Amino acid sequence: MTWLIGFLCLLLVLVLVACDTGGGSDASDEDLTRALLAVEDMPSGWTIDEDSRSGDATQVCNTTPMDEVIAPDAAAERAFTGGETGPFLTQHLIALEYEDDAMNGIDRIREAFGCGEWTDPETDTTWTIAETAFPDLGDETTAYRLSTTGTDNDVSMDGNAVVIRDGGVILLVVHVVSGEIDSSVTEELIRTAFDKIRDV
Repeated sequence: MTWLIGFLCLLLVLVLVACDTGGGSDASDEDLTRALLAVEDMPSGWTIDEDSRSGDATQVCNTTPMDEVIAPDAAAERAFTGGETGPFLTQHLIALEYEDDAMNGIDRIREAFGCGEWTDPETDTTWTIAETAFPDLGDETTAYRLSTTGTDNDVSMDGNAVVIRDGGVILLVVHVVSGEIDSSVTEELIRTAFDKIRDV
């Protein structure tokens, strides 16, 4: 679903800033791909969603498209679905050579999510975006609750977007469901994803 990938595009756009002070990551695309969640890490019934690609996504909160900003030094992404109407999970990993780039990126993410409400022009769906509590992992953790009272399929959606910085590696995950999200499931998936990037 393009609106879901759009949340990750927003995060990527904001993370990709230049500062050049070292202390980041030298991970390659292949390293990050190996660290992505796999089907065996997901609850029963989930599959990889081959149709989801960030390049097709609408930009949440009207942010700058990714192709207009500096690219990360390495990146990998994967999307999962539990069915036609969800649940959905999209994960993106990026590595930045300079840790300050990642630190500044987290700050910009916080600023951008301050929009609070965003309407997807493709579906005329209005999302409410609010910061929410989440266990601290890595060097920095920021989380947001995403909700809407209707989508293009006339289904209410609820979810969490979690951003974690571990040195120069950024983990971005959006997990949404129809109805009400069980945040304990989000946390379990995030902890698994985080454990897999510790050695990157």
